[in-house]
Amino acid sequence: MHWGNTHGDYTMSLHSAYMGVWLIVTLIVVIGGRVIPIFTANGMRMRVRPMRKPLEHTLIASSLVICLIFALRALGANVAGGIVAIPLILMAVLSLFRWLSWHPLKCFKEPMIWGLHTSYLFIILGALMWAVAEIKGARFDSALHTITVGGMMAIILTMMSRVSLGHTGRIIRGLRGKNSVMIALFTAALLRGIGLILWPSATLGFYKISMVLAIAAFTWFVFHYSHTLWTPRADNRPG
Repeated sequence: MHWGNTHGDYTMSLHSAYMGVWLIVTLIVVIGGRVIPIFTANGMRMRVRPMRKPLEHTLIASSLVICLIFALRALGANVAGGIVAIPLILMAVLSLFRWLSWHPLKCFKEPMIWGLHTSYLFIILGALMWAVAEIKGARFDSALHTITVGGMMAIILTMMSRVSLGHTGRIIRGLRGKNSVMIALFTAALLRGIGLILWPSATLGFYKISMVLAIAAFTWFVFHYSHTLWTPRADNRPG
């Protein structure tokens, strides 16, 4: 991406940025696919069956293929949108199958769990929106915002909220306002994603509202967790 900026190659910079996004999505697919069912099983006290290995490997491979395609595009290759849509749809369908196996509808009473499930769902939605944009030859803005705000930002905030408690020897519980800040982030994602499609004339307003919502969500984290992260572990263990 920096090479493209230095040499005035906008296409290289743009597709390198897309590749970076999908590399992070791949990390979420791999790591989230391991920790979300574990957190769900422990938090909800129920059994969560893992996805079968062949399907798991196909899911990860499809996400990596998407990264590879954007790397090829960054280097100047002309990969047709219809071809790109294939791994996008495959990744979305397998991820949806995996998501449903985590029993998401049973988790909405637990603030430390439902945010993880919903953020993963936004990645699935963003992948499908991206596939449609590839097929139609349209811009990827709405799909990109759906993934980065509803998927990445939300799963980062939820994971930070959880591990900041667990890794400091504290009880893992949703602090006051946790549900509200997750709703704020998901609302920001909807405004910047689907909102841009339905009401394109309101784009600037949606951008401003979504930024305020995102800033409020992470300000909540700083307010509630600074003391936790700056003080010794509650169980007096090292670390």
